[in-house]
Amino acid sequence: MPRVKLANGALRDQIRQDLFDTIIQEAASSIQGITKFFSQVQGKASYLTNLRQNNILENQVSYLVQGLGFDAHVFDHADKSVLPLVTDHAALKLRIGEKVYWEGPLRYVIGKINTNFGGGLTDYFAQFGSHDSSKYALKGNDSIAIPPLQTFGMELEVAGFTNAEDTAAQPATQRIHYVARLMGLLRRPVQ
Repeated sequence: MPRVKLANGALRDQIRQDLFDTIIQEAASSIQGITKFFSQVQGKASYLTNLRQNNILENQVSYLVQGLGFDAHVFDHADKSVLPLVTDHAALKLRIGEKVYWEGPLRYVIGKINTNFGGGLTDYFAQFGSHDSSKYALKGNDSIAIPPLQTFGMELEVAGFTNAEDTAAQPATQRIHYVARLMGLLRRPVQ
């Protein structure tokens, strides 16, 4: 495992590890408004988040953000318009402390929408932000450090739907999992 020496002389294990959090949009509910990721992680299952505390890393743990990722998927043909509508009306923010460090349209982060339609009513799958295509990379000196005990989070803002679009962007039968990811290097005390 790679080790790094911090400016204060302390040694840290450094591992490549995405930090992620999932928000679930229930069937027949609107995603319009501001949705905060990493803010309510306590008690969530490990497949929904890998953070242990709300909006903060553990003591003596820091993170170097090298990219942003975001993904979602639907399995029901009745929900085929949900992801394109959200993509067209959403913005994403990365906030560390009180400052916004990155802000832009969601489509900058998600990559393309992949769709598979087998012809039957249930043979449908759509996803934006597959793991290999969903990223906004911060290059070189643009990496952002999150020091230990510093608050952080990502916000998804969906706005500007007409009434018809708001209804069409509500999943008909199944829940949609939206997953926000920080991609980079986790630094923790040497074990």
